[in-house]
Amino acid sequence: MIKKIQIVISLLMVFLFFGGASLYAADYEQEFVVRPEPILSAGANRLNLRFNIRHGKVTLKVSDDPGFIVKVLVGYDQTELMPISSENFSGGTFSVDFSSGDFSDQDTANPLQIWEIQIGKYDMETNLTLNFTGVQTHMDLGGMPLDTLALNLKGTQATVDISEPTFFSVRKLGIALEGTFFTLAHTGNTNFEKFQLSAAGSSIDLDFRGAYAAGDYNADFNLSGSSARISLPVTAGALVVHRPENRPVALAGGGWSKEQSGSPAGYMTDDYEDQESRLNLYIWSAATSVHIKRDGTNLQYQLSY
Repeated sequence: MIKKIQIVISLLMVFLFFGGASLYAADYEQEFVVRPEPILSAGANRLNLRFNIRHGKVTLKVSDDPGFIVKVLVGYDQTELMPISSENFSGGTFSVDFSSGDFSDQDTANPLQIWEIQIGKYDMETNLTLNFTGVQTHMDLGGMPLDTLALNLKGTQATVDISEPTFFSVRKLGIALEGTFFTLAHTGNTNFEKFQLSAAGSSIDLDFRGAYAAGDYNADFNLSGSSARISLPVTAGALVVHRPENRPVALAGGGWSKEQSGSPAGYMTDDYEDQESRLNLYIWSAATSVHIKRDGTNLQYQLSY
């Protein structure tokens, strides 16, 4: 019960923050533009993009404009909150970091920045890292040339859509959540090689639909004091291995068969061996509600408190 109360308090704080944020209007603006010519002429073959943003509203999307790699427009209300950027080139990798200004604790109100981020059309493998605290964000990463994607979200409300397949298969997709409302749609469009998600005191909606190539896709979850709703496509077989600290487990709907080998036992769809693409979910949870549903079927898996 104490853990449940802590979850409610954490999520309520997020709601209170976003409720007050809607009244904000920016007094200053700053624009950053990173163009491809100097990066390519320097011999770069890989790009690192990192955003460290606190107390703001963020929109991120792909642009059809090949004239830039990334374009960032930031609005803010105090000169000391001016955002900063830094660049570095080493060993064939060009790195660009963008950060919020200096947020001090002396101000009782949470200052808010407005970030508009556009990623241009290019074909260089990219590592994208998003470190967000107290942020409200909607992002469409479909079509981006992602090699790795790291999301570190705290006290944040985030919707991420992979609306179309990424240019490359995402080698590693890592997500860390704390006190966050998080929605991820069309995860399969990343063709991820490795998926890892950890969450504490968070609400999670995951949609694994997408254009999968043939093969196995492994996802590892570590969930504490959270609620998770996971939607699986009918176009891929599914295996769920669940290691809950708390019991019981209830299965609803038809189509799950008990895996006989291994410990602890897993549950797989009846068509698991017949599908060219297979999703393997390995879940550890404590004080967490997990609900897994397969689209278009009466196939569900439910863990209750």
